[in-house]
Amino acid sequence: AIAATTEPLAALRQLFRAHLRILTSADDAIFVVLYEWRALKGDARKRIVGQRDEYEAVWGRLLDEAARTGTIAPDVDLRMLRILFMSAANWSPQWFDPGSHHSADEVADEFFDLICSGSMSLKSP
Repeated sequence: AIAATTEPLAALRQLFRAHLRILTSADDAIFVVLYEWRALKGDARKRIVGQRDEYEAVWGRLLDEAARTGTIAPDVDLRMLRILFMSAANWSPQWFDPGSHHSADEVADEFFDLICSGSMSLKSP
């Protein structure tokens, strides 16, 4: 999903789109990975946790690169930003309606823009 670009922000957007597409694919395995993985035992749990850790590391590398290039403000906690991105998407299987007027990519883009640009016009007191 991210091989087509070297620009960190574009790569993060592509990864976020792919993440949301997978989550909204109606594949029941997604629910196990997201919500029931703690009930897994032995090798199945090790495999899921290992894959999750590898996937989160991809996010970490992209966020690190974006921070290094100045795309992300220096005072942003990258771990918390990663958690925010994932959390924004991870509940989507519960509410996303593939028949609605928004595609998974449109939802991903809207969320991405809200996270990156904010939604409020706050004025300092």
